[in-house]
Amino acid sequence: MKSLPPQLEARIDEVKSWLFDGDQDKVASKSRKSRAWVNKVLNKKAFNAQILVAAIEVMNENKARFGCM
Repeated sequence: MKSLPPQLEARIDEVKSWLFDGDQDKVASKSRKSRAWVNKVLNKKAFNAQILVAAIEVMNENKARFGCM
């Protein structure tokens, strides 16, 4: 896999820091991908835009829930 741009790597790190227990399952269901594939994307071993978009949605829901927006 090609290396990711630094801004995208930073965004993935931010998303991963805001995902809590069970949130990878939510990302998997929203993106219609397997949990293993979601895990690969969040660990920067693979890339899939659909998964990243779903992960950002879940992150934003978590931020809104705790008033951190």
